Amino acid sequence: MSQATLRTARIRLVPLADEHLDHEVELDADPEVMRYLGPARTRAEVESAHRLR
Repeated sequence: MSQATLRTARIRLVPLADEHLDHEVELDADPEVMRYLGPARTRAEVESAHRLR
């Protein structure tokens, strides 16, 4: 089942796709971003999780 795109007057939220992978890797490698979510992840870990979506 595909995820919906959510829209408001100010923002559009789209499902993660392959074109978002580099940004996802950058965010998940940043300890400040991940401090409430768990340990920072390597590119290989992010790619593995990304394929499951």
